[in-house]
This record gives sequence, C-alpha cells and structure tokens, in this order.
Amino acid sequence: MTPAEKLALAQRSYAALSAGPDIEALLPLNHPEWEFRMGSMGAAFGTESFRGHDGIRALASALDEGFEGFAVEIDEAKITSEGLLLVRGNSHARSRDTHMELSIPAFWQEIAFRDDLILSVAQFDGPPPGWEEATPIT
Repeated sequence: MTPAEKLALAQRSYAALSAGPDIEALLPLNHPEWEFRMGSMGAAFGTESFRGHDGIRALASALDEGFEGFAVEIDEAKITSEGLLLVRGNSHARSRDTHMELSIPAFWQEIAFRDDLILSVAQFDGPPPGWEEATPIT
C-alpha cells in the first residue's frame, strides 16, 4: 500500500467510527487480528486494548453507550520508513449522561497494516516514536 492509500483507509475507518458507529463499514477495513492499544485512555474504557472484530464491536458499543455525536478526524499524517502511519487527530462528542461537550484537541496514533487492512492502532499521549523523522503525507 502507498502512504496515500494507508491514509485513505484510516480516514474511512475514522468516518465509519464517527457514523454511529457503523460496525458493518468498520469490519471490512480492519484485519481479523486487529488490535487497538488504548494507552492512558484505557482507564476510561476499563481495558488496555481491544482485539479482533469482536474488539471492534466492543469499542463501538462503548463509544455508542457513552457518547452521542462522537466524531474523530485526522489533522496531520506522516509515514515512517517502516511503513507505519503516524497521525495527530482530534475528537469531539457529547456525554450521553451529562450532555456535556467533550473534546480531545490532539490525540496521537501509530497505525500498522497487513493485507491492505488496518492491523493495529496504538494510542499515545504525545507524538509517537519516529514522528520527527517521518515523512508528511499530503
């Protein structure tokens, strides 16, 4: 996959996650061995990671139960020499319980691919390893 194809796949995945989330649109974008490592956000979800297509369903369910109007988007993307996609993004939502607007103005992720699908996503509190050396994708 080219860097642009990787970015487009990640953008489709984020759009499907933001659309309800749309699990039927998410599953074919992600490898059956998919893993999402939550980083410090794991405490809020009660797990360090979600795995496989059942993990996608569990993550989508947790987001849908806790938030309304959840939206996530990529602000900047880079590719490493190893082919990892590094992203800086933002997310917005409204709590279903309190109806408070919630925003994460910057989150950081490292995304790996296999068989033209997303294999893993690792969440970071700051720029992921290799951010400074990675090549911007426009």
